[in-house]
This record gives sequence, C-alpha cells and structure tokens, in this order.
Amino acid sequence: MDSFFFSVVLLGRRLKSNQLSAVGLLALGLGLASQGSSSAVTSTKLPPVNLSPPGKGDKIVTTTFLHQLFFSDFATGFFAVFFACMLSGFSSVYFERVVKTKRKQQKYPISVWARNAQLATFSSAIATFGALVKDGHNIRTRGFLHGFTPLVWTVVALQAGGGMCTAAVIAYADNLLKGFATGVSMLFCSLASYFWFDTIIAIPFVFGATAVIAAIFLYSC
Repeated sequence: MDSFFFSVVLLGRRLKSNQLSAVGLLALGLGLASQGSSSAVTSTKLPPVNLSPPGKGDKIVTTTFLHQLFFSDFATGFFAVFFACMLSGFSSVYFERVVKTKRKQQKYPISVWARNAQLATFSSAIATFGALVKDGHNIRTRGFLHGFTPLVWTVVALQAGGGMCTAAVIAYADNLLKGFATGVSMLFCSLASYFWFDTIIAIPFVFGATAVIAAIFLYSC
C-alpha cells in the first residue's frame, strides 16, 4: 500500500479499479498469511522462570508475563513498523523515478547497474561504520571476514543476486509488480518453512494465500 501511495504522489500513476482492488486484496492476503503461520518452537509453553533473588521469596514469573512485560508496548512497535514501511516504499518509488525519469532526460543515461553501484557505495560505508562501532574490537583481533563460512557466503550471494533482480524489476517493470512478486515469495518461504522448520500452517494462511493468488490474476485483468 505504501508503494501504491508513493507511486501516485511521485510518479503520477493511475490505476484501474480492478488494479486498485488487487492491491488491497494483496495487502489483506499477506496479512492473513503472516498470521496463519507460526513456528512450532514459539507455540510451545515454556516453563516458569524464578526472578527472585535467593532468600527474597518464591515469586514465580512465567515467560508469558515476561513477554507482556518487555514487549507489550504496541504503540511504539506499530509506529516503528509503520515508519519503516513508509521509508521503504518511498525509497523504492524514488529509485524508480530516478532510474526511469533521468534516463529519458539524459543524452547518455546511466544504467540501472551503475545506479546500484552508486547506492552500494553509500550503503557499504554506512554498514562498515556500524560494524566498527558495534564489533570493532572483534574485527581488529579476528579479522573482518571471521566466521564467514560457505553457508554465509551462499547467503551473501543470494542477497546480492536478489538485490540485482529487484533493481531490474523496478527499472523494467514497476514497484507494484515488485510488491506482488514479494508477496508470492513470502508464500513460498512459508511453505518451505513448513517442510524444513516444522512451521505450523493454519487456516488463515490458506485464505491469505488464496487472496494473494486471486490478487495477481485480478491485477493482470
């Protein structure tokens, strides 16, 4: 929904009624799908935890109370997620505007791969600064690539390839289609988690997956 909002504001895009309905149906389906899958580990009831110091009584506090005590600030979490979504949508649509608008105006347009390299320069500098602030001592003593196993390198390669594919989708399609592709990938990830990590699939996930598939067909009509 945030990508649709910024696409209208920044790009002046207009959607047909069926496409607008498909965007809303996609958001509803993803919400249902995310609520319909949960890890089998998190659904297990954990034993109570004794928080009292020795000799101060036998007060027992369960892990459910701990969860409510430390993670019950719904308003803070909601606004944090809301602003993160808005910033993500704005950055994606603005990147689409830069790639598509500037290429038409320039005599020698910059390719999407060059734009990716420019963005990677800034993000690499920020990530390096954060790594040095948080783990500067470990990096100096053990090296910058300490702990990079073949599995970690595989994840890095997948993330890099996914970023290139995302940029190509934005350059040659649009952010709304990227949103539909992301929704389908979330469904595949949930199904893979069902077979590999014993994720529990509930009825809302089935309805959510059906809504996502229906939204894809409705948007293409």
